[in-house]
Amino acid sequence: MKLSARLVLFSIFLVAIVVTGTSYTTLHFLKKLVLQEIDNSQQTSLNNLKKVCEESLISRDDIFAYNYVQSLVATVKGIAYATFVHSERQLILGKNEMFVAAMGANEKLVIDRAMKDIGSTVIPLPDGRNILSFSLPVNSPIGRAGAVYLAFYQDKVEQSIQESISRITRIIIYVAGGAFGIGLLFALIFAISLSRPIGKLTAGAQALGEGN
Repeated sequence: MKLSARLVLFSIFLVAIVVTGTSYTTLHFLKKLVLQEIDNSQQTSLNNLKKVCEESLISRDDIFAYNYVQSLVATVKGIAYATFVHSERQLILGKNEMFVAAMGANEKLVIDRAMKDIGSTVIPLPDGRNILSFSLPVNSPIGRAGAVYLAFYQDKVEQSIQESISRITRIIIYVAGGAFGIGLLFALIFAISLSRPIGKLTAGAQALGEGN
């Protein structure tokens, strides 16, 4: 095989290694970023719900909390329920079918449980789906008043993650393809420009060996 062909193949190999490694590393990093972003978004929604409900306790305005709960359900993608359980007043704002399926139909038990619940859990539904449920305590000026619950359908969360990763993967493939093409062009130019003087040196060495 000629020297120029070897240099071309070696340059292509190097470009392929660099582009593939960079693309894989970038994709891995962006996957972690997507997961973190979704988790942060869920926690932000939960914290905002807690804050609004605590403000409604101070202002004694249940409508304010109820309207915010309804806006979350209407605008946040994949949400199963957003609920404020006010244990002091034996009140549940935002209760729907999914909340009943996850927490039970006995309101007294749900209200009592709201004075203890905090954290996150996966709850299986009767239809076979799972929901990711998060809860935080709600405090009034005199102490704990209940809890807020925010839950998301697990399959919809996973679907959203896959859609984001698919979009990122397509972008990386396009960018990697362009980078490979440009790298290949420069590799060919480099290999040709390098092989010419090396060829001349080789020819000169042969001539010297022949006594010229």
